[in-house]
Amino acid sequence: MAEDIITGLSRFRSLFVTARNSTFGYKGQAPDVRAVARTLAVRYVLEGSVRRGGSRVRVTAQLVDAETGNHIWAERYDREMDDIFAIQDEVTEAIVAAIAPEISDVERARATRKPPESLDTWDLYQRGLAAFYASTEAGLSSAIAQFDEVCAADPGFAPAFAMAAGARWRHVIHFEPDNRVEILETALEKAQRATTLDPRDAVCLCHAGEVLSMLGRHEMAIPKLEEAVALNPADAVVRYFLGSVLRRAGRFDEALPHFDSAMRLSPRDVWITGMLTDKAHVLFALERYEEALRWAERARTSPNPRTMTFAVHAATLSLLGRDAEATAAVADLRAHAPNLTYTRYRENLFGTPEVMERLASGLRKHGLPV
Repeated sequence: MAEDIITGLSRFRSLFVTARNSTFGYKGQAPDVRAVARTLAVRYVLEGSVRRGGSRVRVTAQLVDAETGNHIWAERYDREMDDIFAIQDEVTEAIVAAIAPEISDVERARATRKPPESLDTWDLYQRGLAAFYASTEAGLSSAIAQFDEVCAADPGFAPAFAMAAGARWRHVIHFEPDNRVEILETALEKAQRATTLDPRDAVCLCHAGEVLSMLGRHEMAIPKLEEAVALNPADAVVRYFLGSVLRRAGRFDEALPHFDSAMRLSPRDVWITGMLTDKAHVLFALERYEEALRWAERARTSPNPRTMTFAVHAATLSLLGRDAEATAAVADLRAHAPNLTYTRYRENLFGTPEVMERLASGLRKHGLPV
């Protein structure tokens, strides 16, 4: 199981994972975590145990910040010993999927606490991610500027180019800028640079696929996301992005299982609001409005709701005939995106033209300006 976890974590290109031969030397010991981290030159240590009692097995795991000694994440898994290999696969996948997002959260927080004069390229990149995940217009504009700065400072750093593309396509989707074609063309250049620098980075492939999808090149976008999933099956965000490009291509029934897989793998992910919103949008597209409303309501109460979160919630209420609630929901949408209009939103690249027309019409009926 330890070998499998090391292998799984190594699939995340943003993580430097110490090789098994170095870590297995600590087996059966109880060393000081800070001393281990210094010896192995790592910032985080994952430790755990496997115990068996009768027909049951218990696996515990905890992720420790070696600089402070604080626990970042901990979990316990109890399973029946019906199929030891199935248990090993299930628990390994759960641990690997949980750890990468937890480390990312801590890294972003660490970077935002540092004074500007002490920031290196990695810190600047993490600050860009913090702005990116805020999902506001100001946040995405700031993320674009910060990722571009990292690209200029380190032209060989593939993830910075991927995220420079990502911040641009998300800005186009959520805030409908006038020059969206120009922005997407720049995003495509950044994404292509990222995949050239590291063609086996799942994050780079994801953002390249999203940009191609928004440009209507679904036949090129979907294989990139499928390749990304093959490279890192435990990455919840990769599965979420595959669902999103299938959704934009109108393959709604195929998209739904990927959102469910992403939320199962990482239920506390920084992308969780997007996952919930996308599932609500697909259910809206399938005219399953009662289900769509339940998922949209969950998305609205999750961190950093997007413009589409408010939009699909309001449009679903409209199509269910809940007029007073729909009018209030459109007011919430306009507070989040005051420049939004029916004319602009019906052409939004989030979904297929037919679905966006239906959604925007529901919003217009309850107060969205033409």
